[in-house]
Amino acid sequence: MKNRIKNIYLLFIALGVTGLFAACDENLHDFAKKTPADATHAVYIADLEFNYPVNRTANSQVIGLDTILAKFPVHSTLAVENDVTVRLTIDNELVDVYNIQHGTGYNRLPAYSITHSTVTIGKGQTRSADSITIAYPRPLPTLSDRNGYLLPVRIVSYGGTDVKINYEERVSYLIINVTQQNGVYFKVSSGKITNNPTLELFGDFNDITFEVSSLFDTEGETKVTLSVNNNLIQDLNSMIRTEYQAVPEGDFDPVEVTLAAGDESMEGNFSYKGDVSTLTDPRGYVVPLEITSVESTDNIGRVDAQRVFYAIIDISNLHSTVVDNPDELGTKVTDRSGYKILKFANANTGAEVTPATGGMSKDYMFTDNNAQYWVVQQSGIKLNITIDLGTEVQNISGLWLEGFQASASFNMKAVDVYYSTEQAYTIGQSNLAGKISLNAGKQLMYIKFSEPVNARYIMLNNMTPASVILALRQFYICTGN
Repeated sequence: MKNRIKNIYLLFIALGVTGLFAACDENLHDFAKKTPADATHAVYIADLEFNYPVNRTANSQVIGLDTILAKFPVHSTLAVENDVTVRLTIDNELVDVYNIQHGTGYNRLPAYSITHSTVTIGKGQTRSADSITIAYPRPLPTLSDRNGYLLPVRIVSYGGTDVKINYEERVSYLIINVTQQNGVYFKVSSGKITNNPTLELFGDFNDITFEVSSLFDTEGETKVTLSVNNNLIQDLNSMIRTEYQAVPEGDFDPVEVTLAAGDESMEGNFSYKGDVSTLTDPRGYVVPLEITSVESTDNIGRVDAQRVFYAIIDISNLHSTVVDNPDELGTKVTDRSGYKILKFANANTGAEVTPATGGMSKDYMFTDNNAQYWVVQQSGIKLNITIDLGTEVQNISGLWLEGFQASASFNMKAVDVYYSTEQAYTIGQSNLAGKISLNAGKQLMYIKFSEPVNARYIMLNNMTPASVILALRQFYICTGN
């Protein structure tokens, strides 16, 4: 009896073990189906590229495209058995990889917005009901680099069973190709001459040069026609609060400039047929020279915002005189710690000049030690010196210059004084404050301006010695009371 019961127990145990192994086999098989390597369903992006042509005109307008917007779902190779979530992200590291593989030079997109970065493929479906949406949030003209831009969108993770990622189709690229129409324009928008009726000095229109440039190298010959358009004067006066007067358009010959193939710029100048000495209105004059037509074989346009060059004729009665009493100059500015010399050159050749005696410094004229000075000894030399005052000074009423010694032969007998504001200096413009010409050299030269000026830079041009030696011990500016 005991043996029968024992056998029955053994039978139940055997059946239980067999059932246990059978259950384990089913679970192992089910788990294997859910492992990515053997999963039945693969998620992927069907749209691997979105191409956007950004065609820019010479005026930086984008034509044929209103917005950059990509919207796409995620797909599964088979209908999923349960809901599957898929997360996507922007992976800018792939831009460099793409450029290496394709020999391109795309930039990373500087800005983007992304919504629905996680989408869901519903049970029994093969694509997500919602779509990831990517947009460029800035105005399209901000995309200006002709190398273009690239934005990679990549599947990074998923949630669900019996699912894997199709690695061949897990990345979609937003490709933005930028084309730019070439255009011609004025790199510098104005030039200036000065008429000074008091000094009987009148500018020459042939001395005013302008430069016509293109956005990049031209492929073929480009002819640019320019003409005077006085209708632009009123807008200019309103903008910069001036009262410039017009010069008759008929006093100018037509102007043409030709850029050869491969050029990016070409200089031109005015041809004025009138008498510039008759232009004496104290309000001054302006001549707006406008690019009116462009002829080229490679579809070059005009950059409208920089299509005008303004030739300005300033009328100035500013002049200078040498006075005997330094009190007439105003207050002598003794703090010269920020002064420095930017140019110390031969007025005829432009070559830099070094003081004759060893150890002498050009900057000695900014020290309080009267035993220090500079000397230049070259027959027939004239000097051009540009002095930076370190900051813009208001109401400069004159200059205090002190030569080496009382001997007239060591001192200066003539100089042209110019001044420039900080802004004007950056574009190479200066104004004449006066011309001094004496019969003999003068050790203490007190130069009084007829009216105060504002300046950061003082130019002592055509400094002429009474003999062959030119020396200067002190340089001061004076300001009005």
